[in-house]
Amino acid sequence: MARSTLAYANEKRSYKVFEELYYCLKKQLFNSPLRGIGAEFDKTVLSLDSTTISLCLSQFPWAHYRRAKGGVKVHTLLNNDT
Repeated sequence: MARSTLAYANEKRSYKVFEELYYCLKKQLFNSPLRGIGAEFDKTVLSLDSTTISLCLSQFPWAHYRRAKGGVKVHTLLNNDT
């Protein structure tokens, strides 16, 4: 499967799917016999998201992304505990 295909599918998917998956995996890890691994999560767990936002080059000439497209790259660090 191409990465762009997966990205497109995830773009259309509700964030609640990923939220539920996160809490399910976290619960399994803490209830696992390998409890020592779960202890590492006593610290804050963060997720990094990287998104490209398309912009119109005629309105934002500084935003060259490709030859005929404009855009900016946004990196967001999410705190999963809040």
